[in-house]
Amino acid sequence: MKQYTKYVRKSLAVSMPVSAFLFIISGIITDLNRGGSLSFEQYGFTKMALASLIIGLGFGLPTALYANDKLSPLLASVLHFGTGTVVMVAAGIFAGWIPTEKGLLPALIMVAAEIAVAALIWFFSWRHYQKLARQMNERLKTREN
Repeated sequence: MKQYTKYVRKSLAVSMPVSAFLFIISGIITDLNRGGSLSFEQYGFTKMALASLIIGLGFGLPTALYANDKLSPLLASVLHFGTGTVVMVAAGIFAGWIPTEKGLLPALIMVAAEIAVAALIWFFSWRHYQKLARQMNERLKTREN
């Protein structure tokens, strides 16, 4: 249990700042695209900030699956990405990022865009950890020789 707690703490130390950073960057881009006239109503900023942090939790907490030796890495990845994606879409609806009031097609386009961003982040994280594993294996080989 202690192993999972430590793993989750480290994951949240990465996922929460990443989600907050992406929220800030998307806000800056939106503000620039609107010519500096970004405004919020009915707690819009609060909803979006909370949604951002919930998304960080949604992707950070399931990383504990990777510490479970009973799950294959592929299954852990699918469960991790699936859980994070479901949380992200729900948070996106809550925050108003997914325009459900505009019909099915605009909502699906936004869901697809969110999933694409999540997939890119996941892909770059996967590549990073693959590189670390390769470096660790190389160090082990040099120590054996």
